[in-house]
Amino acid sequence: KAKSPGGGQNTQTSTTRYISSHFEHLSELPAFLLLEYSSLLSLIALESLAVPSELVVYRAVRHWVDHNPAERLPKLRKLMDHVRLPLLAPEELAEVRAETEEFYELVRLPWEELNLEERLWSSRGLRQGMYREGVACVGLPKWSEVSLGEDELDSRVHFFDCCTEEWEQLPDLKALTSPSCATLGHKLYVSGGQHLDGSYSDNLLVYDTLGGFWSQLPPMSTPRAWHAFLLCKKKLYVAGGWDATGALVGAESYDLEREEWAAIPSLPFALTYFTSAALRGKLYLIGGEKGVSDLPVPHQGVLVYDVVSEVWSQVPAALEFCEASAATLGNCIFAVGGLTWDCARGTRQFTQRCICLLGDGKLDQSNPIPPLPIAISYPGVARCGKRIYIFGGDSMDRYSSAIHYWEPGQPSWTQCSTSLPDPNYGAFGFGCVPLKVPRKNILAIFHGGAAPAAAQEVT
Repeated sequence: KAKSPGGGQNTQTSTTRYISSHFEHLSELPAFLLLEYSSLLSLIALESLAVPSELVVYRAVRHWVDHNPAERLPKLRKLMDHVRLPLLAPEELAEVRAETEEFYELVRLPWEELNLEERLWSSRGLRQGMYREGVACVGLPKWSEVSLGEDELDSRVHFFDCCTEEWEQLPDLKALTSPSCATLGHKLYVSGGQHLDGSYSDNLLVYDTLGGFWSQLPPMSTPRAWHAFLLCKKKLYVAGGWDATGALVGAESYDLEREEWAAIPSLPFALTYFTSAALRGKLYLIGGEKGVSDLPVPHQGVLVYDVVSEVWSQVPAALEFCEASAATLGNCIFAVGGLTWDCARGTRQFTQRCICLLGDGKLDQSNPIPPLPIAISYPGVARCGKRIYIFGGDSMDRYSSAIHYWEPGQPSWTQCSTSLPDPNYGAFGFGCVPLKVPRKNILAIFHGGAAPAAAQEVT
């Protein structure tokens, strides 16, 4: 149990998290039958329950009620209000119907047929355990299928299951390179990028892993690629990047609820080859190069944007690096890899460096991170659970295809048994974000007994 100086709030949170993670096992123990009604009601209302099927929740409720039916049966109707019936498969729903038929007047369960949108709305969303957690990689080339001169450089979209270490291909983005991506739950957002003819895209696209399709949202005001694209407080933020004129300083935000774009203050100066992350109401643009001349100046610091005050601030740092990648974990931002400057030789050097930044944008010296196994730039980096994963990257003499992960407290990075989808060729500079994908049994419920067919590629 976690301790807190101010009382038992942290302990309660830790206990709830533990019960949520082990609900199915705990619901079968004798002690579960001794829960107070209010405690059970609070538990089954949680989205964080790690249950693969809603039938687990229903059986837990019936198990608790049947332990003392004289006293608890009148509470069944209120408890069933928190059982998400639309998330039950037909055979599961038949089981519930058969067991509650004698209590129909008391429970009055709905049995109507629902389409995908209605089912999701009426169920109040999926439970945590109904998703597979992993990493979406957007823009991974499938080099073995590409020949020079052919227009087959699709922006491959893959999902890496962190538990099984297996890859699954999602519907591609046709003929698009260097897009930026962000995620919210089971939705993957992709903005900008560059077409094969060299033109830049202003598109904002979203892939719904539950529905299995891509949709087009209102476009950005400015086409761009290699830009910051971050989610913060139900808004998507775009900053910097490139277009046909060169480096951009403009920035804008997209309100996911209002479905509209709005301009936000521009960057204090043109910045390229930076990495970015969002943490607790702020956006961070880390490292990179200032200016657009042939002799760019290393950016020694972090640009921080407060989404509440709508103000950019500059946090100086002694570090110089570009083409790094970053991910947030807990209350920190971890920036890994990249290029550093060798002033004596006037060249750039690949680095194995990993740094930790706090919310004020300053380096956290108390949080040591082991160096990367190899010196690389622009690897794919994303958080999954309590780990940070790195995918591929550009190194001195080749592109990496390896996958490594690190968890705070570990002395070194661990290499996964698998590699990028095409292990013969590595990749770098692709979009890499955590993503939740519904389990196959849940997809079957929403799609009439079968997983959704591959959607058409977005052109």
